Amino acid sequence: MRRFFALALPGAVQAGLGAWMGGPGWRWAEPEGLHLTLAFLGEVPEAAVGPLETAAREVATRHRPFELRSAGLGQFPPVGAPRVLWLGFEPSEPLDALAGDLREVLRRAGVAFNPKPFTPHLTLARRGAGVRPGLPLTPPPAVRWPVAALSLMSSDQGRYRPTGSWALG
Repeated sequence: MRRFFALALPGAVQAGLGAWMGGPGWRWAEPEGLHLTLAFLGEVPEAAVGPLETAAREVATRHRPFELRSAGLGQFPPVGAPRVLWLGFEPSEPLDALAGDLREVLRRAGVAFNPKPFTPHLTLARRGAGVRPGLPLTPPPAVRWPVAALSLMSSDQGRYRPTGSWALG
C-alpha cells in the first residue's frame, strides 16, 4: 500500500474548499482527501508500519500545534500549460521545522522517502485528458488551519485514509 506522512485538514476547511472547487478541464480532488504531504514513502507493506509509527510518535512530541494560512493558487509546472493546480501557504517556521525533523528521523531510521524538496501545498486538481484548462476566475476561500496532529496516510486506488495520528506537543 502507498503510504505518506501528512497533515489532514479539518472538516470545515475541506467543506469550504469543496464548495469552491469545480470547473471545466480539471479532475478535482475529493475534498475529504485533501491533505498536505510532509514525506511520501511509496509502497510500504503492513509489516513495516511499526517503525513509521515510532518515528511519528517521536517527532510529534517535539512540536507544538501551530496555524497555517493560505497564500493563493499555484500550478505545476510554474510556467506553461498547468498540469496540477494547488493551494499554497504563507511561510511557516513551525511547518518547515516539523517537515524537516520528520524527514531527518526517517533518514536516520533508513526509511526511504521521496527526496524532492518540501514544498507545502494542497493539490486541488489535475488537468483532465485532452483539455487545456484555464485557471479559476475566482480565488479560493482563505484558509486558516489549526494544525494539531501528524498523520500517517494510506492511498488505495486514489482514496486517502489516515492509518495513524499523533497529537503535536
